[in-house]
Amino acid sequence: MKTIFVAVMAIALAACGKSSMVVLQPVSHPVSTNVVQLVYENSTVGVPDDAVARTKQYMDEEFFTGDDAIFRNAEGGVTIRYGYIGFEEGSRVGRYFLGALGNDDAKMVLRAQFFDAQGNKIGEIQSEGTIGGGFFGGSSNSAIRRAVREVASYARAALR
Repeated sequence: MKTIFVAVMAIALAACGKSSMVVLQPVSHPVSTNVVQLVYENSTVGVPDDAVARTKQYMDEEFFTGDDAIFRNAEGGVTIRYGYIGFEEGSRVGRYFLGALGNDDAKMVLRAQFFDAQGNKIGEIQSEGTIGGGFFGGSSNSAIRRAVREVASYARAALR
């Protein structure tokens, strides 16, 4: 009985979220590197400074720390230039009260462009993170993290 209660509470407290990725230009030639430099470029939409700082933090975590980090932060390898082309924090209160019935989702869209050591563009993707309703409304930070994870996942696959 206690296990069922814990499972129901976990589901109730979790925010509904999803992520997706679109490859706009596949990595054009075989690149195998563990050296990556991340560069945040000005976004084409308005993004609060704290969200930019959080995005940079999440990118560093996904690429350079943790058990599955395969890259090291340095110049001379692949440069990934990224920025937002869509940023909608939505309303956490709306997600809390209306959940899936409301239209207050947090939706973040990142564009990431990949450049080789000579500065030639070798690939481009677009990733999206979305958070819908949840018991506490779900944080827009979760949408940012989902979009960042898509970029890191693609880089792991394309740069091996």
